[in-house]
Amino acid sequence: MRMLDVAIRIAVVIAAIVCLINCDGYNIVEPRFYSDSDIVDIPICPAEKSDPPDPIYPTELSSSICWTDETNRVMRIDLQLPRDSYVTVTIVGSAGNTVATLVDGNSFVGLHRITYDASSLEDGVYAVSAVAGDWQDAVWFEIE
Repeated sequence: MRMLDVAIRIAVVIAAIVCLINCDGYNIVEPRFYSDSDIVDIPICPAEKSDPPDPIYPTELSSSICWTDETNRVMRIDLQLPRDSYVTVTIVGSAGNTVATLVDGNSFVGLHRITYDASSLEDGVYAVSAVAGDWQDAVWFEIE
């Protein structure tokens, strides 16, 4: 019986190692998960009203990005959370490397507006990666 217990533990460890090597949990920012057709042109953000917006209580998770100042490479990332969540928002290079971590912590329900100064980024392809609980999204863009 003891031998069977050891064999089961070894099998579980081997399965875990194989999964770590081959089952990366669909990492959305790895380079093999984007192609030229995935790269989007980031729009200019619409002009904002002078009155503060009404509170937004979204029914589903979503994200969007736009340039607030395209010349100086300043972007706005809007993240809508329908429930409190642990959120991570990162800028990722085409090789899968994290260039900047913009949010890493608990966030409350509602609209979250993040401003990022991308002027330090070299020309290339990048992604804004957003993860909230089991939801994840990435928007690939190119800086020229």
